[in-house]
Amino acid sequence: MKPGRESHFPHTGVFFDAIEGLSFLSAQIRVDYNQAGLKSLRSGSVSGNRFRPVFRQKGCFMKAGERREKINKILAESSAPISGSALARMLSVSRQVIVTDIAILRAEGINITSTTQGYLLSREHLCKRIFKVHHTREECEEELNLFVDSGAVVKDVFVNHRVYGVIRGELNIRSRLDVRAFLESIRSGKSSLLSTTTEGYHYHTLLAPSNAILDMIENRLWEMGFLAKTLPYEPDELTEDIQERDRGSEPDAGS
Repeated sequence: MKPGRESHFPHTGVFFDAIEGLSFLSAQIRVDYNQAGLKSLRSGSVSGNRFRPVFRQKGCFMKAGERREKINKILAESSAPISGSALARMLSVSRQVIVTDIAILRAEGINITSTTQGYLLSREHLCKRIFKVHHTREECEEELNLFVDSGAVVKDVFVNHRVYGVIRGELNIRSRLDVRAFLESIRSGKSSLLSTTTEGYHYHTLLAPSNAILDMIENRLWEMGFLAKTLPYEPDELTEDIQERDRGSEPDAGS
């Protein structure tokens, strides 16, 4: 306290001492409370929710495995696609974390597809087939509409570049609405068709409820002149796909 202040305000010294004491006590209480809360969180020994903040349940404090189980559960309980941003908000993590989790779940065998509206968990067994096709840029819409109108999902598109090898783009196109959205993004200049790098030759992985649908699509592609001839140096996945189909069409030894 500055000299001379007591002569004008005789009780000020006591007042300031009391304030300082209360401030110290308040600060000490906060420190003790925070330390107790932190200690209880680390040990997990506190009963009830006294020291358990709400964010303990959020995704940022979940283990990675627990978070992926939660994502799988959310998708399993939803009949509509859920966007990566929505999942990120639900679990309080970044969208990039969700993208990584989805990739890991797929690698574990969970059938999650990406649509223009978000992620969707497939509940049915789907047959897969890879088609090698060739057509002009203007015929792209006709090709994609054939696929979705037949009941197939266009999982991806990829090309076999002579220098860069296989270049792939995930599509997951399911309807004419998806076809229009995809082509609009191309026409707007955001990107270009992968097939422009390989003179129109490209591949599509299709998913359908039955092989009969895929057979019908193959016949229609042939009739439209879109089905391309396979060569000895095709990508491994196309070769494996063809070999698997050939094995499936072989008659049983006992027949």
